[in-house]
This record gives sequence, structure tokens and C-alpha cells, in this order.
Amino acid sequence: MGHRLSYSLLCRISLSGLVLSIVASSAAAQLPRDCVMLYKLKISEKQKSIDLCPVYLKASDPKLSSWTYKGVTYRAHKPDAKTKFEEAPDKYAEAARAKRWENNFVLAMSTIWCPVTDEVNPGGGLLWKRLGIQWESCCAFCNEDMKEGDFPVALALLKQRALLAYKATGGRYAKPGESESAVVKAIRSPPEAELQRLLYVASPGIRNYLQYGGHGILVFDIDQDHKFLRRIPIGGLNDEGKPLNIKGVCASEHVGRLFVSTLRHLICLDLVTDKILWEKTFDAGCDRMSISPDGTVIYLPSLEKDHWKVIDSISGDEIARVTPRSGAHNTVYGRNGKSVFLAGLRSPLLTVAETKGHTIAGQIGPFGGNVRPFTVNSTTTRCYVNVNELLGFEVGDLKTGKVLHRVEVEGFEKGPIKRHGCPSHGIGLTPDDKEIWVSDGANSHVHIFDVTTSPPSQLASIKLRYQPGWVTFSLDGTLAYPSTGEVIDTQTRKIIAVLEDEEGRPVQSEKMLEIDFRGNQPMQAGDQFGFGRLAPTKK
Repeated sequence: MGHRLSYSLLCRISLSGLVLSIVASSAAAQLPRDCVMLYKLKISEKQKSIDLCPVYLKASDPKLSSWTYKGVTYRAHKPDAKTKFEEAPDKYAEAARAKRWENNFVLAMSTIWCPVTDEVNPGGGLLWKRLGIQWESCCAFCNEDMKEGDFPVALALLKQRALLAYKATGGRYAKPGESESAVVKAIRSPPEAELQRLLYVASPGIRNYLQYGGHGILVFDIDQDHKFLRRIPIGGLNDEGKPLNIKGVCASEHVGRLFVSTLRHLICLDLVTDKILWEKTFDAGCDRMSISPDGTVIYLPSLEKDHWKVIDSISGDEIARVTPRSGAHNTVYGRNGKSVFLAGLRSPLLTVAETKGHTIAGQIGPFGGNVRPFTVNSTTTRCYVNVNELLGFEVGDLKTGKVLHRVEVEGFEKGPIKRHGCPSHGIGLTPDDKEIWVSDGANSHVHIFDVTTSPPSQLASIKLRYQPGWVTFSLDGTLAYPSTGEVIDTQTRKIIAVLEDEEGRPVQSEKMLEIDFRGNQPMQAGDQFGFGRLAPTKK
């Protein structure tokens, strides 16, 4: 297939950067739907503030008068709009800003994603005018397969992406006179670029012990026998200039950022440049946080205190607060983005927060002891929970709030433990929802259970070199990462590598996750928690 360059597309949004990247490839073809990095978009502000009524969110009437609020000029759609606006000006101003971004995003990006396949166009396809918007086909097959019902669905997807981009960019537009298009420098490396799977390990990730990897983010190449690649410097120092305990780590390919929490700080790094973007200090301290599926919101626990802060991941600002008064400690964002699960180490209840209003929606339990590490399955119907005094775990029903099973490790006894104060501190669910791996500190083991049976059945135990306090998995579930630094093949149950830093020191950390790249662009980020990752079933 020859290269197809769409003159009309170039004229509309000047996709010179995108075209160059396609021409450089072996053949023009559709690009994956997720190849556009929304956080790097630069769209033009075609619809100005005066063009949209901030109250009715409809086109303003040029015959009506305008007014200015905080340096922004507005005009009404109806005569009563200004009076209504003055009743709650900040609310209306923000609603108008978000709606204008959505409108401008749709205008700029409607020809990027094919309305039939939702793949990114190479250019030169058939143009359609539907719903008052210009669309473009990505190939001849779509010309034939197009149905009128494709366009409302495509518009809904565009609006979803507009919301993500609005959050990820802060609603910033291209500067006046800027020649670059909306997607120049926002296209991930072409799909034929080699996928590089990297393991990011935060240290000190065992208390403040520097002997297990020093200070910083250690990066390992998963497919090169976990070879050490580089160390990324980070902040997070105490008043004497010494590194504080790292309490958590999370990342998102959607915003291109990595986040690290310490006893006092939340630190944000750019995944492309490895540079620190900001470091925030919180008087109430920080603990193990979790990031929303779209990468725009972080639930950050205070350090074993009453509340979780809800943080805007772009600015680092607090936008809300949830207060279960449970001794805030561990956090898991539900895969559907609608719920967040909050575990305090002073409570036998697992709190459920809803993310629409950031309020407490319910509780699971009480469990047989105070809740420690836990995990959640793909469909957010089950939780698997470590509790104090138990070598094993308990199973909770996230729909009914009831505890279903108490599962004890067989063949091993509880004994002295060095950290965390509970026999099992660390639990992970394989991405396919089939197995639970649970830590055993006193016996330096990790135990494996089949959770497709009810109650779960014990399958195997693996000896480790030290006492484990955590376990997580690679994105594809083929590798397990206990905090003791071994790399375990989940099928054979064999240790296939051990993590070592640039000086050959054994690396241990309870805060690590996989991030996949093509070129220097993040494609997918894993999580410090091992939880279910099955794709939702389509109805």
C-alpha cells in the first residue's frame, strides 16, 4: 500500500509531525488507538470564551452584552445568563472552561481517530460530515463497513478523551502563532518499535535501609535478565538531608508520570526525561497511595492518621479529602475507576470510597483482625486481605460487604518477624484472577493459593532469601516480584533472577512496578499492588 497524505487533513490541523513519522515507517498504516499521548496534546483555542455562554454552555448570542470575570470575557446565550453567573461565578467559569476544551478538542481531533475502527488515521481517507463534525476513514475497508451508528459512538469516545486530555494538560492550549499541530510530539513511537519492559524499583523501599539498593529509582531491563540500567535521583530527604522511607510508588502512561511517596512527601517525575516535576510536603505525612486508571487522580493516605487526601496528579494539589479515621495506610483504586478501597491499620473494616464525589460509600467486614495489605480482583467483586495475627488471608465480598473465608497457610507455623508486626504482610493476585500469592515473614516463604475454588486451596510454597513484606507481578503475570528481590517464574515456580544494583548489592524493596516503553514513550504502567487485570467482559 502506498503512502497516503491527506492534504485536507494537513490543512485542517497541520499534522506534519505525524505524517513525517508515518512516512519514515515502511508503509502507511493505521496506528493503535492509544498511540496519541493525551498529556502532550496542543490544540488550538478556536472557540473563545466569549463564544460560549458559561451558564447554558451553548453558543453565545452576539446581540447580547458581554462581561468579564477574573480576566476572562463571557457573553450570554439568554438575557438572564449574567445574573445566574453572578450567583456562582467560579462554578460556571470552570464548567465553561471544561466545555470549551471539549468542543475545541472535538474540532481538532475528530479526523484523528477513525469512527469505524477507532484507530489513528494515516491520512488520505474518505471524509464524512456527520453530527456537524468532519470525520475521516482510516482505510478502504472502513469506507465500506461504515454505519451511521458509528458516529455517535465515536463522538462519545472523543468526549471521553477530551476529558482525559483536559485533566492531563490542565486545559492548556497551544500558544498563539505556534506552528505545531495538535499531535506533533504527542504520537508514541510507531508500533514496530521494540517494546521494552522495565522494572522501576524505589529505594529505600525497606524502611530507610540504604543497604538494599541505596537511594533513588533503580531501573531494570526485564527482558535482559533484569539487568540494572540506571538510577534516577529523587528527593524525599529529612531535615538532616538523609533519605526518608519510601512508602509507595505508582505511575500512569496516560500522564507520563511516576509518583513516589515518602514519610512526608509526594514526588512527581517525568517518565520521558526522568526529571522531577514537583515535590510536595504534607504535614500529616504520606503512605502507600494509588492512582486512577486515567492517571489524573491520586488517593494519598496520611501517615497512619484519619484521612486520605485526593490529589490532582498534574498539579499535586489537594482537591478533596476522605476521612474514615482508620489509621490510613494502604490504597487500591478499582479498575473501573469508580471506587477506591482504603485500608487503615487500626481498623478491621475495609472502607470503600466512590470517586464521583470522593465520599465514603460503604465498608467491607469486619475482618478477623485489623486490615493490612490487600488486593482486589478485576471485576471489583472480591478482596483478599492480610489481617493481624493471621498467617494467610481472608476473602471479602465487595458487593455484600461480608467476609466469606478465612484461609490459613498449611504446613507452616507463625514465628518471629522483623517488620510490620503481622505474620503475612504482602498479598498479590495474579492478573488473570486465578492465584493469590501471600507473604510469610517468619518462614521466609511466599505461599500460592488457587482462588478459582471456594474456599481457596493451597498449591505451593517458595523459599526466599529473606523475610518478605510484599509481592507484586509483571503486567502479563508471568513474573512474580517479592520484596526480597527474587524474580520468580509464575508457571514453573522457579527463581530465575535476583535484583542487584550497579555495585552488585542485593536489592530489596516493597515499592516496585513494571513500566513498558516504545522508544522513550511509556505505553503501559503496572502497579505496586498485584491485582486482577482481566479486560471487562463486553455485554
